[in-house]
Amino acid sequence: MKSPKHVLTGICILFLFIGCTAKTIKTVDVGNPENCKNKLLIAVQESRFKNAIVEKMTSDLRPDCCFLRRIDVADLESESDKNYEAVVIINKMKWMKINDTVKDYLSSVSDKAKFVVLTTTGKKGRIAEITGFDALSSASTSREKADQLAVAMSAKVRRLFQPPGAVDSN
Repeated sequence: MKSPKHVLTGICILFLFIGCTAKTIKTVDVGNPENCKNKLLIAVQESRFKNAIVEKMTSDLRPDCCFLRRIDVADLESESDKNYEAVVIINKMKWMKINDTVKDYLSSVSDKAKFVVLTTTGKKGRIAEITGFDALSSASTSREKADQLAVAMSAKVRRLFQPPGAVDSN
């Protein structure tokens, strides 16, 4: 029979494992992709801060976007950037490196100009691994900061929805 000390240790390790495993984002489609000219893919890693950004962007861009798909960054490899006019990736750095799935996906895309990438990290400006993309970095802080980033990123996406040569009204 195991001692209560061993059982308690095992339970603590189990809770630690459950608490440290990343939660995944459920794929959500908003709108109809058929005959749609402004399709947006948002790939995000789970966190309250990142979810706040996605919520604000979704409400801001709904009038401009007839189809929006939100996925977990782990599912990026199943999506082709060719199916979207704009792709937003919101990820976090771990051990001062960009997520491997995101890095691999970005290295294989057909058109870097249609991407907006936000990397959250403890220190601003740590996005050296993301070159050739419209990339931002931020610490995950307040709801106000999330809203500011969402507004800035939504403006970037709106520009991507404009036809080539169109004048930016913002």
